[in-house]
Amino acid sequence: MDLQTHGIEVTMPLEVEGKKILKEPAYDMLRDIIIEDIVQTIDREGKYGQELRPVIENTLRNTRFKSLVAKLFENILKQTDIKPEECERALSMLMEEDIAEDIKRNLQDQVEEHPEDRRGDERGELYGQGESGLLWRDVPKRYLGSRISVFRDVVSLVARNITVQVTFLGGVALLIISAILFGSIYHAVIAGLTLTALPAETVSTRLANVLGAMGGILIFFVSLSLVFQYLFLARSRDERIRDIAARYLQQKREQR
Repeated sequence: MDLQTHGIEVTMPLEVEGKKILKEPAYDMLRDIIIEDIVQTIDREGKYGQELRPVIENTLRNTRFKSLVAKLFENILKQTDIKPEECERALSMLMEEDIAEDIKRNLQDQVEEHPEDRRGDERGELYGQGESGLLWRDVPKRYLGSRISVFRDVVSLVARNITVQVTFLGGVALLIISAILFGSIYHAVIAGLTLTALPAETVSTRLANVLGAMGGILIFFVSLSLVFQYLFLARSRDERIRDIAARYLQQKREQR
């Protein structure tokens, strides 16, 4: 499965004050351990399309980083106007900007970045405070593998499978013929979706019932096939991301 990223490269460095907040001897000592901990989480439960920031937030809740996190919270409160209840999110954003490139490299570039649209977002105040306070700028959203678009994936599945295309078009064609014979699109859809035969007084109406039902069945099986194909695609993507993380961790163990 090709997991090459197709996002817009928008990686932005930390601003001056953001670097100052993270300038702690304890952070320098634990930085690589935090990165490895994040990759271990991805190895255990990573999912394709998952946002990276929540993974970082969960890692920072680990008790072994408690004293470091407390110190960095203190730095944030001293150097900014950010509220105490926003410190966790602010710190996860700072750390993401600091370590994202390392994680991306460790995962063989399987981290995609997209500009974050914050219009109407209740979190906009925190972003604004960070930008005005020179903590960060233009913070993107990052996704493991790639940002998921179900519509795009389904279109891709259909485009790659000629059998699905022919079957689907055959079902649609039968429904169209049924609608012509009925003289009603509504009746054809009812016959196709519910497999309910409408009262038939003529041969053409009976034929319309049969063709509508056949068209509905074909489209149903195409839909069912796409569901299973999509589930398989999602599973294979998740496994691929976890395998990359596992190989990195294995290499780290061999180097020790």
